[in-house]
Amino acid sequence: MKITILSGAVFLTGLLAALSGGYALFTAFHNWPAAVLFGLVWGALIFKLNRYIVSSLKKNTGTHNTWLQALPRFGLAFILSLVIAKPLELRIFKTEIDSILFDEKRDEAIRIEASFDLKIKKINERIAGIKTETESLFNIRERLYQEYRCACDGACGTGKVGRGTECERKEAKYRQADQEFQNLKTKNDRLIAAANADALAVDQQKKTALLQWLSTRRDGLVARLEASGKLSFLPGLSILLLIMMVIIAPVLSNLLTPSDV
Repeated sequence: MKITILSGAVFLTGLLAALSGGYALFTAFHNWPAAVLFGLVWGALIFKLNRYIVSSLKKNTGTHNTWLQALPRFGLAFILSLVIAKPLELRIFKTEIDSILFDEKRDEAIRIEASFDLKIKKINERIAGIKTETESLFNIRERLYQEYRCACDGACGTGKVGRGTECERKEAKYRQADQEFQNLKTKNDRLIAAANADALAVDQQKKTALLQWLSTRRDGLVARLEASGKLSFLPGLSILLLIMMVIIAPVLSNLLTPSDV
């Protein structure tokens, strides 16, 4: 009976190790055949090692010496528990880890977009300033034109209809303002065209940066291990303790069971 229980616990440890190792390799390389092969090899290795831990424990006449002899085996069992438990934790809490990775990806995408959107905003503000300058001079020109027409039509100024002194003076001011407006508009149109080209270039850079980030975003084993570190501590500890008890159980059973059983 004792042999059957110990053998079952050792076999269960090997089975858990096979599942854990296979899943870890699949997470890293997304290759099912390689993952299955590695899981079988890894499970067999852990099975042999755990079997050695249990079978190599020899009871001495003194209880103190027996427990001292078991201490290195407990340490090795703890290391095996860590190796086996972590991939199982990744699989059990896959939904939660996927959610953490999704949030990280979304936040990084927002950060990338915001950095380029800020540049585009500054360009648009520059364009708005240029348009305001053009519109301001346009309004001055239109006001001078109305004054010029008013003086020539006799509706204001001297009240005389025709091209008198006042009409010609108003016309000269209007012509000068119109020339300044045309020159400024030509210059500002070039500046606006260049600024729009800059905005399009920045927008294209944003799209390229997002595509590059999407193609290189982390979604492998290391990223999942880091994400699992952000989960609550207790669930992972529970899995570790459970695996540790499965591995340590045969050693404890061997220690606590009388030699003649």
